[in-house]
Amino acid sequence: MISLPDCVRRLADLVGVSGETVERYDWAAIESSLGGLGLPRDYRAFVETFPPREFGGKVSVIRPGHGNYPRSEYLGFYAHRLDDLRGWREKGHGRFPYPIFPEAGGVLPWGRGNEGELYFWLTDGQDPDSWPVVWTDRDKLDWQTYHGTMCEFLIGLLATEEPVPAAPPAARPAGSRPRWGRRLPENQFAELSGVLGGNLSPAGGHDWADLERYLGLSLPTDYREFIDRYGTGTFCDIRITGPDPCPEYDLRALVHREIELAQSSPRARLAFSDREVGAVIAWGETADGWLCGWGAADADPDQWGTAMVSPDFNSAFYDELSFSSFLLSYCGEREYNVFFDRTPWTGGPTFTAHRHG
Repeated sequence: MISLPDCVRRLADLVGVSGETVERYDWAAIESSLGGLGLPRDYRAFVETFPPREFGGKVSVIRPGHGNYPRSEYLGFYAHRLDDLRGWREKGHGRFPYPIFPEAGGVLPWGRGNEGELYFWLTDGQDPDSWPVVWTDRDKLDWQTYHGTMCEFLIGLLATEEPVPAAPPAARPAGSRPRWGRRLPENQFAELSGVLGGNLSPAGGHDWADLERYLGLSLPTDYREFIDRYGTGTFCDIRITGPDPCPEYDLRALVHREIELAQSSPRARLAFSDREVGAVIAWGETADGWLCGWGAADADPDQWGTAMVSPDFNSAFYDELSFSSFLLSYCGEREYNVFFDRTPWTGGPTFTAHRHG
């Protein structure tokens, strides 16, 4: 086994980091936020040496103070994630073969994946440096174990030893990130426009470059096709925003409000982040206050699934549903439950375009 200092140095060499300390943390205060639980030495050295980054195109390491929480707090909004896991376990959703921190020997998160995976230490034992790594998929059904440190896990990931199981080739088209057996989102705008019919006059082109500069992200093709064809407006009971000068239908205004929510509410931090890959980017809002958006988990916007976030910031993610697929399911044209304890829409596919007065 690589000694802990050498493990951090080797990882730094692999990714071209100097290996010098770039940030200091008060580890006594941080560990106090965990009830006095010590953290592995390689983790402490890692976060003082490495800037925030993604490893292997998949794994980002949680850092003390993330999500605008105090630097002396380790879990931050992941305390809410652990509450959610306990709620899932109580309701019989997923599979939980281990206790959940702060239960004795429980799993404690140290990383997140861009497909909703979580990476943990199994804190079963007095020596944090001997804790194995475990990780699970978004649905908390498949759990894997790696008997080594976090740092060794990341080295294996970068050195193509792949402690993370590879997806079947059919699930990994060229240029895409792994979906671990999930179906990729599909552009179903043609089917959606067939359902809506051709009775609406085209809305015309929009200044997508300006909107995407504001977001710092490109937007999915089927969404741009929809807005260029139909414009902004109300689909069923969802107010769909876009590059519209009216604040009520302006995607910029909706995203701005979303970011303000994320900055003001700890629970909102579970659902939202700023405009970046990995964020939830809102594009619409239901009549009863649910935000509809993309789970922007990939650099390719055409691989973004859809997310719904309730007024109390419970989130539902539909990784395989594109914007157009989601709308088809929402209006009842596809057999897919997207209502997350809400009453299903029963009025059929309707769209009322927003007209400027």
